[in-house]
Amino acid sequence: MGALIDRYLEDLGLGFEKDTWHMAFLKSLEGLSAEQAAWALPGRHSIWQIVNHVALWKEYTADLLAGLPPRPQGWERQVDWTQVDRITEDAWRAAVQRVTEAHARLRAEIARRSDEDLDKPYAAGEGPLYTVPQGAARHDSYHCGQIHFLRALQGVPTEW
Repeated sequence: MGALIDRYLEDLGLGFEKDTWHMAFLKSLEGLSAEQAAWALPGRHSIWQIVNHVALWKEYTADLLAGLPPRPQGWERQVDWTQVDRITEDAWRAAVQRVTEAHARLRAEIARRSDEDLDKPYAAGEGPLYTVPQGAARHDSYHCGQIHFLRALQGVPTEW
């Protein structure tokens, strides 16, 4: 690990684990019930689906960084943005735990790299490693905004 990797890891944590220019992703999930997390406008995604989506892509990217082969083209159509079948408090807590663990695993895979790795492809056919923490942080921020909007539509305030 090096100074640049450390900086990228810090950036990855900002907005997901820690407040930055917006409330942290994990904090935006606090105080939500399973019913609130599963609520969606017709034809739109719920907070719960957003959490599952973010977890899925963190898991997949960590898999690529760990050296696992890319999944076949179109694989995500089967598993991304699926409906939540079991709306229970335990299942909701498990979804939050999944995204938390996926984030930790992605951070660990990036931390295994050196500054010299930043400009090298992070997997076969993929872009340079530095795009992973940058992209993940932007992805988290984008979806965090959606979560806040969905909370507001339900009248469920967040504590900033």
